[in-house]
Amino acid sequence: MVDAVTKRTFDRVAWCYAWLERLAFGPLLQRTRTALLPALGDRRRVVILGEGDGRFLAAFCRVHPLAQIVVVDQSQRMIQLAATRLRAVPGACSRVEFRHKDAQSALPLPAEFDLVVCNFFLDCFDRAGIEQLLPRIEASLSHGGQLLLGDFHRPHRWLIRLIARPALFVMHAFFRRAAGITAQSLADLPAILAARGWHPLQVVERAGGFLHSSLWVRLCPPAAIEGSAGGRN
Repeated sequence: MVDAVTKRTFDRVAWCYAWLERLAFGPLLQRTRTALLPALGDRRRVVILGEGDGRFLAAFCRVHPLAQIVVVDQSQRMIQLAATRLRAVPGACSRVEFRHKDAQSALPLPAEFDLVVCNFFLDCFDRAGIEQLLPRIEASLSHGGQLLLGDFHRPHRWLIRLIARPALFVMHAFFRRAAGITAQSLADLPAILAARGWHPLQVVERAGGFLHSSLWVRLCPPAAIEGSAGGRN
């Protein structure tokens, strides 16, 4: 969880964020972030929201050497860590632009992008925050543009659910205090996306469904959704 629209940011925990993540989940979160990298095809204009310390960014740049990337993060310290990590990837620094802003004020971007990436980012928001942010994300995408997500989900297996509930409670409580995130629990992100005309192209589950990597495309434009809703009233 690496960004949220609040005054507090992840600056306070940036120095230990990777350590905390590995302590809690080992390599699972990074594997979730990068699971669908080979499936993305030729991506030339990409926005990454709430990138954090740059581990996904560096991996993405290695797999997609032609992509031009805009990284939006509210934490200046996270941006510094990501920029430092990027230096180890030949030629990557010239292809990445960092913007020290929260996503609500940074979006929509004037150019049309073919991919927006949100890894452990939307789960920092409550449902209202997600629903406010999604139209801005959609307005930044070109026709047929896709959304790459790495997120926590409510697990399918009962034993994993027993573990996941207290883990999520502790994480949300900690990051609300440390970084000012608005989420108190997981919103039903797939349902929110489906209601806005998004369709999953690929989904990879880990840890009994607790972690999801997913790639989405929007099949139904906003006007069609609003028109359909209006016709039922």
